[in-house]
Amino acid sequence: MALPEAGRPIQIVRQHDDHTISLDESALADLLKRQDIIDKKVVVVSVAGVFRKGKSFLLNFMVKYLRSLRCSTPEAMDEQTWMGDGTDILEGFHWGGGCERVTTGIWFWSEPFLVKHSIEDDVVVLLMDTQGLFNPHSTTRDNATIFALSTLISSVQIYNVSNNIQLNELDILQFITAYGGSALADQEPIGKPFQRLLFLVRDWSHPDDHSYGMEGGGVYLKKRLQVSPDQHPELRSIAESLPRCFESVFCYLMPLPGMKVARTQRFNGQVKDMEEDFRQHLHELLAILFYEEELVIKQHNGQPMLAGSLFDCIQSDKLPEISALGKARAEIHHQNALMNCRSYYDVQMRKFIFSRDGALNETDLRRHHESSRNAALAMYHGCPKMGGYDVNNAFEEKLERHMEEFCARELRRLESYKKSSKNRFIKGVITGAAVIATAVGGVAVTAGVATGATVAGVGTAIGETLTALGGMAAVGRGAATVAGVAGAARLGGRLWRRIRSVPNLAQDSPDSQDSQAQSTVTPSMLSNDGN
Repeated sequence: MALPEAGRPIQIVRQHDDHTISLDESALADLLKRQDIIDKKVVVVSVAGVFRKGKSFLLNFMVKYLRSLRCSTPEAMDEQTWMGDGTDILEGFHWGGGCERVTTGIWFWSEPFLVKHSIEDDVVVLLMDTQGLFNPHSTTRDNATIFALSTLISSVQIYNVSNNIQLNELDILQFITAYGGSALADQEPIGKPFQRLLFLVRDWSHPDDHSYGMEGGGVYLKKRLQVSPDQHPELRSIAESLPRCFESVFCYLMPLPGMKVARTQRFNGQVKDMEEDFRQHLHELLAILFYEEELVIKQHNGQPMLAGSLFDCIQSDKLPEISALGKARAEIHHQNALMNCRSYYDVQMRKFIFSRDGALNETDLRRHHESSRNAALAMYHGCPKMGGYDVNNAFEEKLERHMEEFCARELRRLESYKKSSKNRFIKGVITGAAVIATAVGGVAVTAGVATGATVAGVGTAIGETLTALGGMAAVGRGAATVAGVAGAARLGGRLWRRIRSVPNLAQDSPDSQDSQAQSTVTPSMLSNDGN
């Protein structure tokens, strides 16, 4: 049967024959930069552990459960609601019986699930499958790298173990906790490096000692990791460091799925072939994991992460080797700080530019750039971050470069706007000058002799202004246009000088103030050449 069109497994981290790993950025972007989730808070549930112990099998039941959850709630769903009649074949991540490994590298399920959260808006749940640990084809470094990367990416790391928590299965946690401890030792408190760790003990065969489920698992884990003088040094080190490195650590004890499931490779995931006890606890486990109050949103420095910012954190030119994981974690911290401070600066600048409503000038823009830049840098310096001066300086330079480029871009836009506005102004002045000069004669005729010397003085000023405008126009419009405007200006000047030579009859009239509005200029006056 073909996989549902709604989702498929996509590989984001590949492990090669030479034991190197690479990131498929295109596949990762297709998932995390989807427009419907890029701005959503994200929950990343990862399953890691020893190979051939049912990790992908468990994840496929999560896919099935989350699809049913779209139409219901954890409280309203019982086993039959999402398991159906038990005859459906289990599909999703690659899985199967036998002793050979199936999964290599790190895979995501391409179908994001929007789930109701008790406090936030709907959050996106992503499922992640990892290469099995301790398989014959992987080195210790391979195992540690895959486990470390999946722990860094996830908000919930499910450590899938069989029968019991063995010392060799805790060895890999020692690397993770040693890294987390060293990161904390050199820094001010920034919260714990990792979020939730859930030990999932499969095929638990001692329910009389510790009952199935979360409660019995909690008692068992506490006893298993209890610090004592006669404890193995490695186990004591892990027991002491786990609470310091993870925000929460739990354990769930799962019963056997049934002999038909365990002993045959022909098992195809039909629920009807599983023991009732297993089905009940599988339902309980998933209800706990995806209950709205138990959803663990991926965080960084105490702040929830969006799907888009998770992509930026995972993305890199080269995935880190074991010796560089500390640097990788530090870069994640600095990258988040950089993104937050860039966003702050951009918002402050855009708000200022829009608020000026076309009245922006270069001095004000530079002044506000300096103010916003200093505030963004202070914000960056105040963000709690891992890493030394080299990492800090590199990301601070990126922030500085972004802000300077932003300001330079806006200055260029402002200059371009000023030039285009000036051209429009000159064109308007030239056109207006010609119209004014042509109309001056008519204005003079209707202005009346009564305006006398005052009008003559204004006329001379207008004539001189028009002459000056004609000179301005010569710069941008060419000689022909200038000649026309200047000629019109001179005509206006001569007209007003002739008006000046006309006696102000209104001055000699005893009713001058009452007759000003009725005074007229006759054609014979305009022909008088006297002073």
